[in-house]
Parts: sequence; C-alpha cells; structure tokens
Amino acid sequence: MQFFSGFGGFLTHDEIRLVAVHQTTNPNVAILAKGAIAFPPLWLLGSGVNMYLGVKNAGYTVAGEVPVAAGVFGGPALIAFGLWGKLR
Repeated sequence: MQFFSGFGGFLTHDEIRLVAVHQTTNPNVAILAKGAIAFPPLWLLGSGVNMYLGVKNAGYTVAGEVPVAAGVFGGPALIAFGLWGKLR
C-alpha cells in the first residue's frame, strides 16, 4: 500500500507541473519551479490524511505509522525540493 501512496506523490507532482505549464503559452523554468515548490505542502496534507486513516481505520499505532508517513512524504518531497533547487 505504501508503494501506491509514494507513487501517488509522483503523480500529484506531475499534475501540479502540468497545471503550471498549461497556465502559460510559453512555459519557462520559473513556472516549473513554482509547481515544484507548491507540491510538498499539498503532499504533506495527503500524507497526514493517509496516516490518520491508518491509525483510525486500520488500527495501527501512531508510533507505527510515523515511519511509514515519513517515507510516504519524504521521497516525493525530496525530489520536488531537488527539482526546485535545480530550477530556481
């Protein structure tokens, strides 16, 4: 299940990037950088909801879900921050 959550992060990042590109007729690096920096807060929200549902519905403990949530959030967010750092 965590694979799909992490994979969803990459898809979400691509969607934000596509929206940023389609907002202008001449996509440039600044627009792509804005999409990359807008992704982590949104993905943090999604990861938090995933953690909440894991604790509430699946019966996992918060201590057991924190490392999973860190992994689900961390990979896609690090890639987004790396892209932002490269593009800005």
